[in-house]
This record gives sequence, C-alpha cells and structure tokens, in this order.
Amino acid sequence: MLFSVVVIFAAFSGLAMVVGGIWLIYKGAIILSQTDSANALSIEWKKDFKLSTQVPGIAFFVLGLAFSVVTIFAAKPPPPPPVEPFNIRGTINGVSDAVTIRVYPSASSWTVTSDRHGTINDKIYPDMDVLTLEFIAPGYERYTVNQRLSETNGRLIAIDESVVLNKVIPVIVGSQENIEETGDLALVPITEAASFGEPQ
Repeated sequence: MLFSVVVIFAAFSGLAMVVGGIWLIYKGAIILSQTDSANALSIEWKKDFKLSTQVPGIAFFVLGLAFSVVTIFAAKPPPPPPVEPFNIRGTINGVSDAVTIRVYPSASSWTVTSDRHGTINDKIYPDMDVLTLEFIAPGYERYTVNQRLSETNGRLIAIDESVVLNKVIPVIVGSQENIEETGDLALVPITEAASFGEPQ
C-alpha cells in the first residue's frame, strides 16, 4: 500500500512541476530566454553527470520529467513471490520396497459452468488446507489418508506410524525344494537355437 502511494505521489509531483512551469511561463514569473553564464544553472552528480543550462526555467521541466521517468520504472509490478514447498517427512515401517506417495488436494477438481452462449465468467477457490496422500508400493494395497494442514505444522506433511500398508502378494522366497533337476534332458544352447518364428 505504501509503495503505491509513493508511486502515485511521484507521478503527481512530476505532472504538477510540468504544469506549474507552463503556468509560471504564462504568468511571466519565469522566462525561457538565455541568461549570462554567471547565472547558469548547473547540476552535478558525483563528477559522473553534469548538466548546465543558461535557461533556468527549463529546470522545472527537467525535474518534472525526472519524476515521471522514475515513476514509470518504479511502477513495474513486483515479481511474484516464490512458491513455498511442502515438506514431507516420516517413516513407513513393514515395507521392504520403495513406497511412492502421491499428494493432491482433496478437492481434486473444481467445476465452473458457462452460460447458454458458451461464455465463461466464474471463479474457483482452491482449497489447499486438506491434502490427500496416496501410498503405493509393489505387492501392497493402496493406502489413502487425508491430512489437514494446521497453523502449527505450516507446510509440513508429517507421516506418522498410523500408515500401515496391507500386503496382498506374498513374497516368493527361493528354496531348494522348488528346484527340480532336468535329468538326461538335452537342452539346446541358446546360441544354437532357431530364431524366433521359425518352425522347429
């Protein structure tokens, strides 16, 4: 709010100086004719920039233009704030493989409608206070839980011990009993076998 007020004030000041300079010239208070070099107006900035004029009345227009230029550059919209990440922390016990966690808003879709002519003019209010966490692991049932973000945990998604994945496919453990000997069966080496699709 304060930045907007300063920008508007600077723009108004530049316009007022230009209009005021024109009004003073009209009234004869200042003139645009040259004066002698002793009465010349000089502006110097750190020995890098120096402006000298024998027409002091032009200073009103120069300062007004400076205010306007500063306002134009200062009035550029600021860059959007960076998106703050959600931190996901926790441990899933009892799973021997990597677990994939999908996170999406509980209201995964918002509906808008158009009028009879196809014109759309509506609003959506994304609700990111409640997130859905879906846990996926090979051989386990998908586990879904909703978590509400509170003021205490901020943007932290904490996975507690209540997350338990149910196993649906038992782990196949190799054992000597599952291995059978081929006996005298002659197997053709892979390098000498016929190519795929040829009759045997």
